[in-house]
Amino acid sequence: MELNNKKVKELLPQKEPFRFVDYVDDVDKNNKTIQCNYTFKSDNPIFLGHFPQEPIVPGVLLIEAMAQSAILLMLCIGNEISLDGEKYLLSKVEEVRFNKPLFPNQKANIISKTERSIPPFYFFSSKVYNGFEDKILEGKFIVFKK
Repeated sequence: MELNNKKVKELLPQKEPFRFVDYVDDVDKNNKTIQCNYTFKSDNPIFLGHFPQEPIVPGVLLIEAMAQSAILLMLCIGNEISLDGEKYLLSKVEEVRFNKPLFPNQKANIISKTERSIPPFYFFSSKVYNGFEDKILEGKFIVFKK
């Protein structure tokens, strides 16, 4: 299953300028995984202050992108693709390791997997690559469904 930019915009509760998924490339309901991507454009004002001489994508925004991919995964593997007034909140971030920086205009490929759930808590692992070549970061986190 693929979701275009318009559908991602409809589904995610986060809106511009704080939405960090452009497209969903694939959802595997059997393995409970999702592949998303987002490109942090060089004209984003965040780069004016985040190492302005050598800008890099802030790690906290990459973690947020992972969490947003998890929300999309939860919506896609549920019975309906709908928010139904529910809120999804990042509850805990753990075991995050940064391997390399991501630079402006590089595509972040985000792969997230549901590891387990104890409703209302959902446990995920994610990896972020730049063009599926270099692993930028990986980590585990928990999303709370309110």
